[in-house]
Amino acid sequence: MEDLLYGDGKNYTVFIRSYGTDFIADLTIQEIVQRMIGDEAIIEDVRDVNFSEVERELRTGFGYSGDDNAGPAVTTLESSQFRVLLEEICEEAKLESHRSTGLKTFRFKDGHPAYPVFWDFAFLFIGDSKCELLVGSSSD
Repeated sequence: MEDLLYGDGKNYTVFIRSYGTDFIADLTIQEIVQRMIGDEAIIEDVRDVNFSEVERELRTGFGYSGDDNAGPAVTTLESSQFRVLLEEICEEAKLESHRSTGLKTFRFKDGHPAYPVFWDFAFLFIGDSKCELLVGSSSD
């Protein structure tokens, strides 16, 4: 998805990464994120979400059309390749949400692994034995 949106885009890059770690019940959400991203990651606005909110954020972020100065190419957003990739990402997130016992979202106050400008999201899928973090953003 990164390469596709960047390919014909104008002054536009996309960042998407998945991080994982073992779940340790004694750790806070902040500590779990720091295990995955690093000690410089400071998070805020942590809240529970459901999969429909995750899917909406994924579709809104990746489907961001930009403006005359920055954004993905219109032809890219209208392509079947984009639609297929978006469905695959949403389906994988849905499967992960079904495997999870908790689902959180938050914002990075400091230490974001990228440099968000236009949009960003962070979703923490908490399981019985592991946690997965999906982080996405775009910038110019």
